[in-house]
Amino acid sequence: MSVLPAISPISRPETAGVPYITTTEFTNAPTGIQVGNLVSGELAALILRASSWMDLECHQVLAATTDTEFAQVRVRDDGSFSVFPRCFPIRAVTACSVGPLPGVLTALTSLSSVAVQNRRFTVYQGQLPSTTMRGPIQFGPVWQNGDLWCQYTYVNGYPVTTLGALANSGSNSLTVVNGTGILPGMVLTITDDPNSEMVTVAQTYNFGSTTVPLVSNTLNTHAAGVPVTAMPPGLKQIAILATAGFITERGTDALVMASLESAPTRQNTGGGSGNDFLQQARTMLNEGNFVAKVSVQGSL
Repeated sequence: MSVLPAISPISRPETAGVPYITTTEFTNAPTGIQVGNLVSGELAALILRASSWMDLECHQVLAATTDTEFAQVRVRDDGSFSVFPRCFPIRAVTACSVGPLPGVLTALTSLSSVAVQNRRFTVYQGQLPSTTMRGPIQFGPVWQNGDLWCQYTYVNGYPVTTLGALANSGSNSLTVVNGTGILPGMVLTITDDPNSEMVTVAQTYNFGSTTVPLVSNTLNTHAAGVPVTAMPPGLKQIAILATAGFITERGTDALVMASLESAPTRQNTGGGSGNDFLQQARTMLNEGNFVAKVSVQGSL
């Protein structure tokens, strides 16, 4: 007799696979790193590598993603309970199911009374299903300090996307490739040096849409493919440091082009100071509270 496996419902990417800075942002930064001898495309590859390193160091993807997790929660006397997802900042909760056992879950039909905060969300009594495998759910003495299983899907992180279409000067909206994590009132940066600018998302924005209405019209024209992000300046600075670390780290063994006539060769491009850059980046990630707490899902 075969036994069906118990499948984990947890769905979470390990890295975003997107760069957190542009090559121009790196070359304009005062790092003292010379990149002129790198083969075309090598700097972009190192930036992507540094961005993935940041995700791994933080135990979470910093770019906005949609994740599904599973945990055991404790119900308070008033029937509410709080969930502390692994990744943050939490942008939205899009689905939530609760029940007395992992295989007996009931989806909440409304999320209107779910309170979302930076690192947790709280479900209040009125949103809990009225029945369980043991009959009606009762709050107060019966469920005091009681436990429930909770499976939830949530959007977290900082939007990192690109323009999906040309944005002319004076445009009152943007078309982006990925709208994950964008919220009304959020400030986005269109990274298009020397014409970079910040825009604010209008309150009429529909969550998840790739059409982003703006509070004020754009000042400059931006081509399709230009980065659009809500990544904080501090994280961008860390991405610059991490990239510098990978360029100068001993053993990076980057491809370099001696001249147009000669083939690319592999050379050590640094003198061993790369770990200093990476250590500084690591320290800033920890001091900036960007590192997620790794704990066993379901622990109370």
